[in-house]
Amino acid sequence: MSIEYFGAILVLILFVVNGWLYAKYINNFINPVSLLSFFWFLIFFIPLLIYPQGNISFFSIVFILFCLISFTIPFYFIIGKDFCMVYKFSDFFICRIQWFVFTLVLVGLVFFFVHLGYNGVSFVGWLYDPKGVTAELVGKKYAAEIVTSFYSQFSILIMYPVSFFAGLILALRKNNTFFVSSAALALPVLFFLVFGDKGAVFLVVFLVFAGWLVGRGSLGYKNIIEIKHFIYLSAFALALSVLVVFAFISRAGGFEGDDLFSFIYMSIVSYSSGHIFAFGDWFSYYIGSDFIFPDYNETLKPIGYYTFKVFFDIFSFPELTPLGTYGEYYTDGFIMTNIYTVFRGLIFDFGIFGALVFFFSFGSVVALGFFLLQSSKFGFYIGISIWYMFFVFLYSSYMISTFIWLSTTFSVFLVFIFLLLLRVKVRI
Repeated sequence: MSIEYFGAILVLILFVVNGWLYAKYINNFINPVSLLSFFWFLIFFIPLLIYPQGNISFFSIVFILFCLISFTIPFYFIIGKDFCMVYKFSDFFICRIQWFVFTLVLVGLVFFFVHLGYNGVSFVGWLYDPKGVTAELVGKKYAAEIVTSFYSQFSILIMYPVSFFAGLILALRKNNTFFVSSAALALPVLFFLVFGDKGAVFLVVFLVFAGWLVGRGSLGYKNIIEIKHFIYLSAFALALSVLVVFAFISRAGGFEGDDLFSFIYMSIVSYSSGHIFAFGDWFSYYIGSDFIFPDYNETLKPIGYYTFKVFFDIFSFPELTPLGTYGEYYTDGFIMTNIYTVFRGLIFDFGIFGALVFFFSFGSVVALGFFLLQSSKFGFYIGISIWYMFFVFLYSSYMISTFIWLSTTFSVFLVFIFLLLLRVKVRI
């Protein structure tokens, strides 16, 4: 292994140190700084572990460390020591939100089947030939031939707030765990199995975790997870991995035997690790160092386009990026991906220094929201919505900015609206 590889490991340890120091400062590990730091440690550590021969960019990891530090600085000024979230949710809220979640899921399921019919497929037909029908629909998706409608958009939009509130319920209620978990996963699993949309499943699981952390914090816990939770998460990750393998098999075409195994392994490595090596190679190109991919397309676009594309779309600005945002597919001869993390778009929009300013500004907003979690009722609504926004951004950051998608961006406002409609009663 190269010196650069061991240097990368040392820098990644500083990711963990950054999160650990702030957690000790406020005596609480359930905080955005620690979560962001630990998340990006795992995002890098897993690829280095399963694909150590990948092309590593030491300086790209150092840059991300500086982004984490920029995000962290405002928290030390806005949040005091020994921070505690809101102490307790009312029983009235827990009961009402539970029925609200079930109602939205039932409506979403009906709309999903209507959406399926719009694309010439019945659920019964899918049951007879799941692999063939899914392969056909995945092909249509990448050819932009999937028929969309109000029904499809609604079923996609609501599953994100639903999963967040389901996670909150799971932390506060020990009964009905199976039904609440099923409600959170019903729509994303269907979209995954029928349309091959893996991302929705992972994001929903992430948002369940976000809601669960809010509930856990309100009960007075200060650790992110315990040993028993780690065991549950490991079992769930294994089950989810089986579903992912199924999705890759549906794309395998005529591969069999060793060829099928190689295709699955290549797909897993590309999906879990490719973005890290792709961004590293692009960053090396950007700073004038050695890089692999020969032809990066740097067409000038409006400032902020890659980071806040959804707002350009709202005002009917012409589409300037291909499907998947980047047309360049980075490859080192084995893995292949066109995912370059949120950092490529930030640098292209604002430059390296501007990206650091973005993280400082974003950290200030999230720190304010985190502070509001212990404030008055209306402030609490805003704080919860910002906490939700932070997790949506956190999940998508390994791919691209979450603010390029209307569904995830608008879902932040939906969480706030739902909280107002439900008139959450919180005991401060």
